[in-house]
Amino acid sequence: MSFEVSKGGNVVVIGVVSFYVSCLFSIIVFIGYLFSSFGNSVNKKSPWLDKIYYLAVLFIVVASMFYMQAILSNKFQYIYIYNYSSINLTFWYKVAVFWAGQEGSFLLWMLIHSVLGFYFLKSGKMNRPTFTFYAMIQVLLVIFLLIKNPFMLGGMHLDGAGMNPLLQDFWMVIHPPIIFIGYSVFAIPFVYALGDLFSAKPSTEWIARSLPWALFAWLFLGAGIFIGGYWAYKTLGWGGYWGWDPVENASFIPWLTGGALVHLLYLSRAHEGGRRLTHFTAILTFSLILYGTFLTRSGVLNDFSVHAFRGDDSASLLAIVIFVFIGAAFVIFLFKYRSIQSVSLPNTLFSRAFILMTGGMLFYALAVLVFIGTSTPLVSTMIGSPQNIDITFYNHSILLPVLIVLAALSFCPLIMWNGRQKLGRRKSFFLILSFLLGCILCIYYQIYNPLYIAVVSFSAVAISMHLIKYKSISLPACLAHVGIALLCAGIIFSSVASTTRDGLVFAKETPPLIVYNMQFMYNGGSMSEDGMAADYNFTFDGMPMTLVTKLNTEGQIVLKKPAILHKFTGDYYLADLNRDLTLSFKPLIILVWIGCTFITVGCFFSLIQSFKNESCHITGILKK
Repeated sequence: MSFEVSKGGNVVVIGVVSFYVSCLFSIIVFIGYLFSSFGNSVNKKSPWLDKIYYLAVLFIVVASMFYMQAILSNKFQYIYIYNYSSINLTFWYKVAVFWAGQEGSFLLWMLIHSVLGFYFLKSGKMNRPTFTFYAMIQVLLVIFLLIKNPFMLGGMHLDGAGMNPLLQDFWMVIHPPIIFIGYSVFAIPFVYALGDLFSAKPSTEWIARSLPWALFAWLFLGAGIFIGGYWAYKTLGWGGYWGWDPVENASFIPWLTGGALVHLLYLSRAHEGGRRLTHFTAILTFSLILYGTFLTRSGVLNDFSVHAFRGDDSASLLAIVIFVFIGAAFVIFLFKYRSIQSVSLPNTLFSRAFILMTGGMLFYALAVLVFIGTSTPLVSTMIGSPQNIDITFYNHSILLPVLIVLAALSFCPLIMWNGRQKLGRRKSFFLILSFLLGCILCIYYQIYNPLYIAVVSFSAVAISMHLIKYKSISLPACLAHVGIALLCAGIIFSSVASTTRDGLVFAKETPPLIVYNMQFMYNGGSMSEDGMAADYNFTFDGMPMTLVTKLNTEGQIVLKKPAILHKFTGDYYLADLNRDLTLSFKPLIILVWIGCTFITVGCFFSLIQSFKNESCHITGILKK
């Protein structure tokens, strides 16, 4: 590596030195905590180790600041900055260069993890064994960064290759940081679970401490996934918000097991049953994040996903490091399995404990199905016949579990910790009307498959049940459950009932067409001043619609952004497929976005509530 830089050399030296010093201090801290976590010194404080960790955090913050400054000041001698940035990028897209590629996203992950570690060490909310595992994850991230080093220097360049036009969107500026906050925070329940196994007296304290952070992680990871879906819908032009792409699934799987973890933590906080499964789920969720990291960054998915990073010679080392770490975590769990106190759950169907366990198991069922499909490229590559699974596998296999989820949501408000409630004739009649309304809407939109009708109808019942029995369940859970029901119904309507009119003519002299009983007309196009983008203007039902095409420096089309006319009844989605226009109508797609919003808001309120409860619970333990 060369440090000979004619301009901005101080930035390079300070940034690189800070980076390596932080990596070195992180390793020293882990080794020190590891040895101090055994024997009589487990409860003793080590001020010198704490100070070294604070320095490690300080240096990674300094390295990140100087790296951001290098991006904003166009230091193209960095190979990473050259590959993802350019002079003509606007400010916020230059900021997004920080996490646009593998190396930068690992640095972001390390930064978030370190700052969180500073908070936990300073506040004393992690005992020595727990923080040792946290420091171990930081060493793992150090290894990632040494394998994929963002501070590698190359030759001097006047300009960079530039950011992929697909990523030049507001939602993609905020999407990766939100995802990586979720990834980082899921490490907290992971280390609390492992730390509890090594505590002299395992207790339920780790459950109270983990619950708000599990909700925090689930909130951010879910919000990141929802934002990614909306970006795909409005930018890619393929007509959907989710394509079961393996890279999409890599974050979706831990979100599903994270949902199971949240339900199991609620169960374990109030009941002694299921605590072994709660430990396992906390460990599994973060392990799946690491597994997804391997899949998306090893090159295994290059032939099966447009989102996967390119593989290189470091893929094998990345795989070894990740799977050794995951294996070690589960070996610890198995070794300490019998030390976890747990009792049998109530054997009645009409208990809140059973409902929470059912919710967790349904999340697990969905996660297993998606995991099987997502891992197919890896397994098939290992046996010498690389292939991917068709999306129909997902669409068909998850229908029954989703239907069971909605059925459970429908009965959830009736179940209390001490038994079930009565509904009454009037409210029962209201639920029957809701079910029939779902059937009528399906028939109106020409959906005749019994399973699809059942999903929509039970979505309507679940929403109605939460409205009429809202006092039986907390507001955050009510919002999240209603959001899931709205999301499921919206997915059915916007996909199964979607219709498309293709072969529309793309020429100025073409007379107006009648499409969906409304007038459709092309009004001409215009080229941007730099010749890198073109707008094509249309009028549909008297409303303007504009297709956007972006070009690279060689004049090749790299992005065809669709035009979308939003209406309450659905979206009219205009896409250009090689100058062959298609106009699709996606009924009630607004339910998808409202459902995602409800889930996010519900998680947010639940997060606030859980932090308050955790504070009260820990205070009570200390007083005892």
